[in-house]
Amino acid sequence: MDLKKDNSVSIHNPQSYSSVDTLTLMFTDIEGSTLLWEALGDEIMMGVLNTHNTILRTANSAWGGTEIGSEGDALFFAFPTASAAVMCALEIQLVLNTYQWHENIETFRVRIGIHTGDMMLLDDKYHGMPANLTKRITDAGHGGQILLSAVTHELVKAQFPLGSFVSLGEHRLKNIQHPEAIFQFLAPRASILKITGEERWQEVFSKKAQENTSQNEKSGDFVSIPKLQTEFPPLKTVNNSPNNLPVPINSFIGRDTEVRRIGRYFSDGRVRLVTLTGPGGIGKTRLALQVATELHDVYPDGVWFIALADLRQPAHVITEIATVLALALKPTQDVMEQVVSHLSGKTLLLVLDNFEHLMEASEDVKTLLLRCSTLHCLTTSREPLKIAGEQRFIVPPLSIPSEDVDYEALHHYESVQLFLARAEVVAPDFQLTTDNAKAIGAICRMVDGLSLAIELTAARVRAMTPQHILDRLKILLDSSLSSKPATLLSTSDRDVPARHQTLNAVIDWSYKLLELEERLLLCQLAFFSGGFFLEAAETICSSVCVQTEQDLPYTETIDHIFNLHDKSLLMTEEYLTRTRYRLPVPLQLYLREKQQPTGFREAHAHYYLTLAQEQDRKLEGPEQNDTLSEMAIELDNFRAVFGFAQENNEWLLFGQLAVALSKFFYIHGLWTEGLGWLKQAEAELPQRLGEHQGLEDTSEMNEMSVQVTIAELRVALATFYNEQQECETARQLCENALQVFRTVGQQLGVVKALNCLGIIARYEKKLKEADAHFTEALEIAKVLGDKWYTSSVLNNLGITAYNRRHFEAAKLHYTESLRIARELGDKLGIAYALNNLGKTANQQGLREEAQRYYTESLRLTRDFSTSNVGLPYLLDSLGRVALRHGKHEEARHYYTESLEYRKENGNPREIADSLYQFGQLAHAEGEFEQSLCLFLKVASIYAETDATTSFYADAVNNAIKALAAELGSEKVEKLKFEMEAQTLEEIVNMCLS
Repeated sequence: MDLKKDNSVSIHNPQSYSSVDTLTLMFTDIEGSTLLWEALGDEIMMGVLNTHNTILRTANSAWGGTEIGSEGDALFFAFPTASAAVMCALEIQLVLNTYQWHENIETFRVRIGIHTGDMMLLDDKYHGMPANLTKRITDAGHGGQILLSAVTHELVKAQFPLGSFVSLGEHRLKNIQHPEAIFQFLAPRASILKITGEERWQEVFSKKAQENTSQNEKSGDFVSIPKLQTEFPPLKTVNNSPNNLPVPINSFIGRDTEVRRIGRYFSDGRVRLVTLTGPGGIGKTRLALQVATELHDVYPDGVWFIALADLRQPAHVITEIATVLALALKPTQDVMEQVVSHLSGKTLLLVLDNFEHLMEASEDVKTLLLRCSTLHCLTTSREPLKIAGEQRFIVPPLSIPSEDVDYEALHHYESVQLFLARAEVVAPDFQLTTDNAKAIGAICRMVDGLSLAIELTAARVRAMTPQHILDRLKILLDSSLSSKPATLLSTSDRDVPARHQTLNAVIDWSYKLLELEERLLLCQLAFFSGGFFLEAAETICSSVCVQTEQDLPYTETIDHIFNLHDKSLLMTEEYLTRTRYRLPVPLQLYLREKQQPTGFREAHAHYYLTLAQEQDRKLEGPEQNDTLSEMAIELDNFRAVFGFAQENNEWLLFGQLAVALSKFFYIHGLWTEGLGWLKQAEAELPQRLGEHQGLEDTSEMNEMSVQVTIAELRVALATFYNEQQECETARQLCENALQVFRTVGQQLGVVKALNCLGIIARYEKKLKEADAHFTEALEIAKVLGDKWYTSSVLNNLGITAYNRRHFEAAKLHYTESLRIARELGDKLGIAYALNNLGKTANQQGLREEAQRYYTESLRLTRDFSTSNVGLPYLLDSLGRVALRHGKHEEARHYYTESLEYRKENGNPREIADSLYQFGQLAHAEGEFEQSLCLFLKVASIYAETDATTSFYADAVNNAIKALAAELGSEKVEKLKFEMEAQTLEEIVNMCLS
């Protein structure tokens, strides 16, 4: 038989099981494969591995199995029946045992584990706990051994001769919550004869048998019957290794990468002390226990867990270690000397849990490591021990899904897996569904993937739906200052340590270990929302005097922040090459409930108002893109300022912030939120003008500053209203603002109001009025030397000239606007001017020139990390250039991308603009009925949304009239009926297809 022929079943084409099947799994693993690679070299070992794979896959195919995966040299198979899996395993061991391996291989042995359970087929891959148990059973075995779970043994024991199996007792397996009974298959003679009679293996068995001929052993064509080993050392399970590892009451979820990485630190021999750091509740202890369980067979003298949480004196650490190691301490001798004497020459691992409050004892750990050369230590702590040779490992939160993750993919995220596992403990029928998936994902994001927080929230499913839990969490997290106790994150279970009774207890335990200055600073940092950069913390916290008995001012803020980060109470992320700090959400909740630092929120509000105003000005220059990103990052802090201003009737501050952020909200596409803040400010501020309510310094509430802020609010509001076709409302707001600006002599405000009034007039097709506003605005802007508004107004003058079809005049205005925008580095201004130059060139029949302008404008617009404002219009423009020159497929490409953006944004009027382009394309391709259907739908949407001033409104009506005249009234009525029967979504999907 040719063993080089690969008869495997593809992993990507599993047999047609249903979505959930009861399968028997068989996992294999080569014993000592690493040593074989080193001894044989890559070339020989690759040949050996190929032969091994062929033997396993041939047997698997013969017994009706399916290969479902691999990991290194380990292969995984699934069988429809348990007996087939056992016979396949026996055949593999027989062939491996009798095959002629390379002369440098003394033994080549594979361990095999078998278990039966329910598996779920998802995306052509099997998922489920039975796979984990099968792997753990396999890992416990030795080369040549076939191990079965109790479930599989129960299924097959009657199908094999008596004495075919032997019980190896119950064993604790890695990452398995309960002890498992394990059985060994002893390879009975009858089963061996059944396999050795197979023709496909006769050559292999005969060749090996001839070398071991025995005259008194004959069976058919075989000179002798192969024998398999039946006696092995004790299983490699936790039971058979010296340890005191506590048995976890819950299964371990996720963190496979972390477990492997930490384990490699020790197995590579480079590191002897690893410290797991992270905030309370992130899962340091559970991860350390899992790593220790995985490594138990690496340490012949044991793995020992030393709980330090209840210790209060550093000197007690060495005594606790001695106690755990069961040393009979002699009172007349030094404890350290006795522990060193006991550990010398032993290879073992100490797990020192919760070390942070006993840092002075790090010297004892250092002494043990120096004097006991084969000792390894794994510690958990908020901060590193800072011992030479220490390897710090920052424990990350569990992986969390983003908002747009599909329902089917949620299972892959560790935080969701943990939530579901813990929820099923208290509600056995609980499962992930399409109804609760979004809420569960949001809960995991809201608590930052912190293990303890997830476990405590999941426990609430016994009485609350995930949506209800999410709503309660939002009440706590959305408030700038929560006065409600976080009772949601608590548990009454008596078997949980006291400091884990509530998440607050965990945090309180960590909080009380801090120095006074650190505690006070941490309370301040809790009132940042969405994190902070170092400059913000330094400016705000250093300027605040926290009211304590000593009236302690803040100094050395940065040093304290670094210390808090070292103690895992602050998390860091990289944004735009800068480090941003934030507190885990549960810690933030705890601190906000604890106390409100006097003066902090006011200082926070004024800092972020100033920042918003500075960033607003930067939006006019070369730093636009980075500034937009920075403003987006700080959005939660800006929202916190709005909240503070509302609570304290600081409406002037509220209005000034709304004005400063209005351009950001507009460009970033956050229109609903921007409008909300602007409308609230514009409604409240005039009412408060004569009241001075809630203001400590009423001198700041002077008439001019308030009137100017109100006027600026109204211009900003007018910009949004105009874009929503509410031109009359926008006009009234702007005219009122213009009057105020003229009265107080605020010339830049006059320019803003005139420019906005010109845009409104242009939308209303009052081009003469628009020109008058723009001309006056341009004159004032030039006198003021404000280049940004000069460029903007020139661009608007160009548009009115274009609308009059005065293309050369329009081109002059656009060109001058572009020149100034390039001088300022105003990328958005450059993009707008280029777009308009492209439109003009296209109307003049200058296709190449138009395409050049549009392409550069499109490139600049794509660079902005915003909600693609303006991008669909540019794509439409490029499509029209292509269509004008008969390039239909190129036009379709641009129109399709434009419609996809608009479909995502969901604005019906803008979707109608895209449908108009597809109507034009259909008409150009001679599809007149389809073209008319699209134009009718566009006209219908324009009417429903009162968008009669759309750029395409007149063109649509003219096109409908022309097509109606050509097709006839009867056809028009029929098409109109068909159009009305189709939903907007159906028509959009037709265009996109």
